Amino acid sequence: MNLAHYLLQVNIYLIVFYGFYRLLLDRETYFMLNRLYLTSAAFFSLLIPFIRLDWFTALPVTQNVSIGVSQMYMVGLNDNASSGLTWGSSIALLYITGVCLFLARFVMQLLAIRKLLQSVPTGAAFSFFNKLVIHEQ
Repeated sequence: MNLAHYLLQVNIYLIVFYGFYRLLLDRETYFMLNRLYLTSAAFFSLLIPFIRLDWFTALPVTQNVSIGVSQMYMVGLNDNASSGLTWGSSIALLYITGVCLFLARFVMQLLAIRKLLQSVPTGAAFSFFNKLVIHEQ
């Protein structure tokens, strides 16, 4: 399994878990249960692609399909070997660019919170992780 295939599977599982959350758990008031579900869903979406069901691929019905897909994949690799930029590499580049942009945005927001914690505006009251900030006035 290559990295692009793994990332695609992880994102599909994240979408499925998030859809289940929005459908059934979004309006629940048990916030601890919601946090536990979202954390475990992220954890399981990283682990599920590593699970291999060998008994399923050993069935006679699926052997023809798996052989056909592997042959098509090899033909596709040989056809695209001469070109430099393929659809798969362009999608992976787009994905990595998005990850980098959102990571930069996250770091900027953390720096803004750090600046806000150092200089508390008048009348402000908020908490961030284990810090409780209340202005003296």
